[in-house]
Amino acid sequence: MGSGRIIGTGEMADLVRNYDWNSTPLGPIEAWSKELVTIVNLTLTSSSPARTMWGPQLILIYNDAYRPIPGPRHPFALGKSAREVYSESWHVVGPLLEQALSTGKTVFYEKLLVPLPTQDGVRDAYLNYSFNPIFEDGAIAGLFGSLHDVTCEVVALRKLAESEARASRILQSIGDAVIVTDERACITDMNHVAESLTGWSLIDARGELLTTVFHIVDEKLRKPVESPADKVRRLGTIVGLANHTILIRKDGVETAIDDSGAPILDDDGKLSGIVLVFRDITERRLAEEVALQERARAFEALQQAPVFFALLQGPDHVFTMVNPPYLRLVNNRDVLNKPVRIALPEAAGQGYIDILDKVLQGEPFVGDSVRFQVEAAEGLPSDERYLDFVYQPLRESDGSVSGIIVVGNDVTERKKAQDVIQRLAAIIDSSDDVIVSKDLNGIVTSWNAAASRVLGYSAEEMIGASILTLIPEHLHSDEKIIIDHIRAGQRMEHFETVRRTKDGRLLDVSLTISPVKDEKGNIIGASKILRDISIRRQTEQIQQDLAKRAAELAAIVESSEDVILSKDLNGIIKSWNGAASQVFGYTAEEMIGQSILKLIPDDLRDEEKQIIDSIRAGRRVEHFETVRLTKDGRLIEASVTVSPIRDNKGEVIGASKILRDISARKRIEKSLLQAEKIAATGRMAATIAHEINNPLESVINLLYLLRSKIADEDGLNYLSSAEEELGRVAHIAKQTLGYYREHAAASAASLSEITQHAVTIYEPRCSAARIKISTFFQSSRKPILRRGEMMQVISNLIANSIYAMPNGGHLSISVEDIDEPVGGTVLTISDDGVGIAPRDLPRVFEAFFTTRSTLGTGIGLFVAKQFIEGHGGQISITSQIDSERHGTTVRIFVPLHTPYDVPRNA
Repeated sequence: MGSGRIIGTGEMADLVRNYDWNSTPLGPIEAWSKELVTIVNLTLTSSSPARTMWGPQLILIYNDAYRPIPGPRHPFALGKSAREVYSESWHVVGPLLEQALSTGKTVFYEKLLVPLPTQDGVRDAYLNYSFNPIFEDGAIAGLFGSLHDVTCEVVALRKLAESEARASRILQSIGDAVIVTDERACITDMNHVAESLTGWSLIDARGELLTTVFHIVDEKLRKPVESPADKVRRLGTIVGLANHTILIRKDGVETAIDDSGAPILDDDGKLSGIVLVFRDITERRLAEEVALQERARAFEALQQAPVFFALLQGPDHVFTMVNPPYLRLVNNRDVLNKPVRIALPEAAGQGYIDILDKVLQGEPFVGDSVRFQVEAAEGLPSDERYLDFVYQPLRESDGSVSGIIVVGNDVTERKKAQDVIQRLAAIIDSSDDVIVSKDLNGIVTSWNAAASRVLGYSAEEMIGASILTLIPEHLHSDEKIIIDHIRAGQRMEHFETVRRTKDGRLLDVSLTISPVKDEKGNIIGASKILRDISIRRQTEQIQQDLAKRAAELAAIVESSEDVILSKDLNGIIKSWNGAASQVFGYTAEEMIGQSILKLIPDDLRDEEKQIIDSIRAGRRVEHFETVRLTKDGRLIEASVTVSPIRDNKGEVIGASKILRDISARKRIEKSLLQAEKIAATGRMAATIAHEINNPLESVINLLYLLRSKIADEDGLNYLSSAEEELGRVAHIAKQTLGYYREHAAASAASLSEITQHAVTIYEPRCSAARIKISTFFQSSRKPILRRGEMMQVISNLIANSIYAMPNGGHLSISVEDIDEPVGGTVLTISDDGVGIAPRDLPRVFEAFFTTRSTLGTGIGLFVAKQFIEGHGGQISITSQIDSERHGTTVRIFVPLHTPYDVPRNA
């Protein structure tokens, strides 16, 4: 064949061999000239990008190395006209190709700018472009050439030139001093700042050793410091000078500097030069010294200060300074030179690390009475502290943040005192009792809200007024007695008297009066608690009624057969009645304080969020049927009613839940539904059986008459089988009509023989369905059976297997005798059909449940189960639906002695 003329390997060689050249002007390969075959083979075996363009149309043939040139048009470009393939660049290369084709001259262009197609559009490429004419019978037949993409080289040269010019400009514009040397540390360039600091001009310094121009010594020891150039050559890395380095200028002037040196490496990684950058740090050194002195003084002051102080450095917030109050705050733990996260692990859990991270970005933080839980340490217990503090960024001279200053006060005692005062003020202001205070002259000094409510005067009206305003005139003498007791430091309790309201009403009240002392213990006045006795009595009655009602409700809840519990909005259980313990198995001690999720299966936990959302919105959830989990792992069906619990402000603070175990009800409903289905089935089946009974008798009679007409032995056998099956149908119809059971219908029978008979009947159908049957019968026992029922069960199971293997398969049937654990016979029917889905498997024995889309009534397995259990046996099904392992196995156990095995004299 013509493809054998093409040599070489690779993608393009294969493409050329397999290409339909008849569709091109070149024609089939076997018709190609020797010149064309030779130049194509040369192209394909070339290691450089090469192509051949043949004929007036310049048909393109190229090698593997050339593939990136046509880009996304590969392999379409093979066998196409060059004009078509390179339409974007034809205005550049077209005239050159056509000229070479017409003149026969070899063409070479270096760094030719040619537009080339790419996936993202057209790119400009620089090519070393060449082609030579190929002659055939003395005439130019085509062009051959190679090309190289030198775009990267051209771009790199341009960038290098631009980079050198830019580097020169940058060098002179850098604010720091810069000196550049060659690999021998001889100076090649330096900027104006370097000229100023060294005292050398570039003209004088060029070619000099760096150590000559850049003369440095240690500020304290006055000894020469190793040249950074020597250090770079020795280490081969970026280096910096040690602290306290002095540069001695050409005229002897000394300048404090810091610097760094870096190697300049060529493309092979070899040292080609050194760049040295240095700066005058005289002013910075002075500023640092001043700052150090100020910090030392500040630190000394902070060590003696009553406030706590710490200095944190770096992104890990490392303790570099702490004063004694801070150490006392953290229970005298050793925190110096340790990150906060390690020294005070509790700080991370309380959000302080996040705050420090923000402060390190330059944002101060002020804390007011912020809680801090201190861990136990050094024999000191864990403690709750309250702090006023400031996190202040520590800024360096260049404005950067290097650390954080921590200053604050432990205000725990103040916070506790404020809390006490606030609680007392809140108690007094929210008290239902009148609480007032007065000085020893009887002038009112404080007046709570209850006083305004009970006595009718506002605080503005009474503060500064005499207490006698409230006392009827005939009782004014009582006030002197009260004041005398107070002056003597005596407390008066439950003093019953009468007071007058603003509207003139007289109230029976009970007074409790106590001395008020100043910080020195001197009595300066009295506090008075006044209670309207009538209101108290009403309140006591109400409280008694409420207590009685609460006790009644508690008794109802505790005696209820329904589960009654309450929970907060986080799902934490707050109460748990006796029924809850009985239903779920958990005691109140086990569940109060636990999450309600403990009772909810994992796959239903989203329900709790929906319930809580409804409760938060104030909505009641009624008769929500779901499933819950008991302590022993059982799942129970439950009906749940959940109601919001509100506080005295009407805000929802939790939920009460009434749960009823409806598992028994569900079972009853299911049983009733099943019974109704069975009853409907019975009615329908009886009607059908009645309708088919008469024609069935006719068919049996006709078969009887037909027997005398058939002499063929096979025909007689088939006729016998038909009569037996019709007899079984008649028996089923009779059963259906009467739902009767009689022991006379049962007899000793071999399960192997019944099964073999069923197989014989279904064998033709299985063969037609490409189903292979394998049998294994190892049973010799003959228990007392109802043959018709067993035949119906086996037939139904074989029919199910045939339905499950629409594309053919394997059906295995075995009958074996067993002795353990109970003597009997086991029938196993297995197929490799589609299988039953796990979700459907538990329901296969339900009446009217079927997985078939068109055929199937859903009563076959239901009836089979009734028949097998009627024989005292068991039926079970396992199934798989995996792509590799699939199929169904039905196992039937029939005991050696069935319920129909009744003694003859019974």
